[in-house]
Amino acid sequence: NESLPEADRVELAVLAARIHDELGEPHEAETFHKRVLAHDPLAENAFVALKELYTTQERWEDLQALYRKRIEETVDGEQRLDLLLQVCFLFEEILDRPESAIEAYQAVLELAPDHAPSRRTLEKLYERTERHRELAGLLRANLDQAEGYDQVDIMYRLGDLYETKLSEPGLAVDSYEGVLQNQPHHLRAQAALARLL
Repeated sequence: NESLPEADRVELAVLAARIHDELGEPHEAETFHKRVLAHDPLAENAFVALKELYTTQERWEDLQALYRKRIEETVDGEQRLDLLLQVCFLFEEILDRPESAIEAYQAVLELAPDHAPSRRTLEKLYERTERHRELAGLLRANLDQAEGYDQVDIMYRLGDLYETKLSEPGLAVDSYEGVLQNQPHHLRAQAALARLL
């Protein structure tokens, strides 16, 4: 009823949603949960109920929209990170939309640059989608944090990427030489340099 104050309308929407949920009628409760979120975008019960409804009914577009709105409204860094990771999972594992998953993982790394699982997954997604230049950039960034064998492995991967995918033999040589500075007996780097020089 439009003549009721906003706070009373929201309270009634919360109550109606709860009743429909308790009666096992989540579809009927949906409208009321949406009203609650329109008033308070961070209302946890309404968000969880809609998330469960959309997941159960495989309404993936609605679920994405729900997450996007929630992420926009969330200021807490940890909560944003958790929500973004759920979106990553949705795009990568459920919907198999690698380009959308890449965008989501990039958003995770903007929020938490050292989030190692996201960096590893993003590497795989760049490889899968043949986004070689972005992969090289990510590997260079990873190189700054790597040590020992991991550093050698990343340098070799960079060399291979520059040589075989990006047609940049000068950068490939630099990378392979970096491998050999750290591990002089690295046979694949030796063979690669012999090919290129």
